[in-house]
Amino acid sequence: MCKSRFQGITIADTAVVWTAYIFLLLICAVLSFGGVIELPFDTHDQAYMLDFSQGGVSSLLSSEKRMPGRPIFELLLWAEYTVWGENARAFHTTGILLHIISSCLLALVCRQLGSEMITSLTAGLFFLLGVSHFRAVHWISAHCYPLAFIFCSLTVVFFSRWQQKDGTAYVVATYAFALSGILTHISAVLALPICLIAHIRRENWKRRSVALIPLITATVACILFIRFYYSRAPQITLLSEGLNPIESARAYSFMLGRLLATTHWVPAALYKTHVWEYYLGAVAAIGASWAIFFQRGMVSIWCSWTLLGLLPFMLLDPTYVQEMATGPSRYLYFANAGVVVLISMGLMHVTKFVAQRSTKLAVPFYVSLMLLICFSGSYYLRRTEAVSQYSSGRYFAAAGDISSAIAQYQRALAAGGKRNVDREDIYHHLGLLLPSVGEDAFPVLQRGVQEFPESLWLNAFLAVLEQEQESTDLRDLGRRRSAQVYTQAGPLKDNLDFNISALYHNLGAGAVTKKQYAKAVYALRSALEIQPQKKATIRLLEKAYAEYAEND
Repeated sequence: MCKSRFQGITIADTAVVWTAYIFLLLICAVLSFGGVIELPFDTHDQAYMLDFSQGGVSSLLSSEKRMPGRPIFELLLWAEYTVWGENARAFHTTGILLHIISSCLLALVCRQLGSEMITSLTAGLFFLLGVSHFRAVHWISAHCYPLAFIFCSLTVVFFSRWQQKDGTAYVVATYAFALSGILTHISAVLALPICLIAHIRRENWKRRSVALIPLITATVACILFIRFYYSRAPQITLLSEGLNPIESARAYSFMLGRLLATTHWVPAALYKTHVWEYYLGAVAAIGASWAIFFQRGMVSIWCSWTLLGLLPFMLLDPTYVQEMATGPSRYLYFANAGVVVLISMGLMHVTKFVAQRSTKLAVPFYVSLMLLICFSGSYYLRRTEAVSQYSSGRYFAAAGDISSAIAQYQRALAAGGKRNVDREDIYHHLGLLLPSVGEDAFPVLQRGVQEFPESLWLNAFLAVLEQEQESTDLRDLGRRRSAQVYTQAGPLKDNLDFNISALYHNLGAGAVTKKQYAKAVYALRSALEIQPQKKATIRLLEKAYAEYAEND
């Protein structure tokens, strides 16, 4: 039994302690991810479901599916689909459990590599409540990241044990977990350099180095297999055709800056890129590189883990990485492990500094700061659910399920603050969608304009609806607002016309649904005055006339 002392408190490295720790992680997960279970399927989630419904287990290795390229992950999803069907709650529950296991294994890896027990346990807890990688837990298609992380962690654990004591079982386990991780997600290749770094730190590392050659060879072969056999896989098609070192470096700096800025908090809008994130990432990369080359021990290892965890994503199209509507959250999962361990080590270091001045204050200081970080992470994790609801809204709207899209957009507005989702864009979409199902968008657009008074699109939509009101004052206000909008539109006039025409079309569609044919004809004719050749509007107008004549 190994023990770790923390300012007079002894924490034993025993099965009892680890069992209690797992229960703590479960409780924190329920408090922080309870709302995730209610999320629906998203775009890529549904693509996986279509693959499974149209092909059995024999098609799992096929390169012709909609979502190929991650066979181990696909096997897990297929098993879930076989048991639960298209039950999104069950899939989300599995994702949360994977994240809990990942957090526990991170603590185990820390301990295995030589960290103190308290530091290891704190790191796992911080990882569980990390905000930056929320998308890897929320999005079913991104559950490959925690699953790959599990394999990666087990690779490091068994490799470390193999280094400590010989045994064929440790070698076999190391190889099996390493290759399984890569076949789950390519980012699991991180395990190999971490194992090499840990290996070099051993006194007899030269004697055992020959044994690593087969592992390296198998890893490279596995990567090449994925690259060429699954050439149509989404993750392959997103690769930058021509690697631009400068743009890739910018994307890397952005991801590292975003990782540090959102580890346990959200200081700025997630749906925008901020100049300071690039500078923060660049400074952090330089500092971490210095620590790797000039520091010894755990700091060097976990700085390496952080930088290497982002490296595979430099191969993606830099524009895609920097302009994602929901941010690069899922790409930060592996790297975040390194950051939270460094935070845990820093917290321990500061606490020891406090203890030198007052031993009585050390434990309260440590516990207070740890609870503050945990509370912040849990709070912002609940807020980031809005990002996934917003993403689901976009998916449902594109799929033509307007009622579900509206419901998700409304949930996103209620759940997220200004830093989590693009509220202006949500108001924009609600303003367009609500009329199409016969609901009044006027109050929503009023709130939107109050919140974003300079928004061209929201003012344009509100102007249209104001002119539809019975109040003479509102109609006059709508005409003045419309004139002002077109004055300000400038080069955006064509886009503005397109959106207003779409709004009139949806007003007509909603009126047809409610059998308000006169209102429908007026709205559809207004849409055609702006876009005369829009076939969908012409067909809907013909339907409105036909039903109008039939009923009156």
